[in-house]
Amino acid sequence: MIADYTASVTSAMSHVGEGARLINCRIIKNVKVGPASLIEGVNKLENGSINSCIEDMIHIGPGVFAEDFIVCSG
Repeated sequence: MIADYTASVTSAMSHVGEGARLINCRIIKNVKVGPASLIEGVNKLENGSINSCIEDMIHIGPGVFAEDFIVCSG
């Protein structure tokens, strides 16, 4: 069941949601960025999901290195 879900949402390309802002970032690869996220000054985000929503945005700030990650709002 989990493998089926993972296969259904896996993509070879990144996705940036509506209203999301990526500012002065270095490397972003294979990352799903949810709507209204603010990704600012990160060094590297690879193979992950930022599961934000318009009602509860996520801010990831300067200097962050993250691989194989999931970030959720709330």
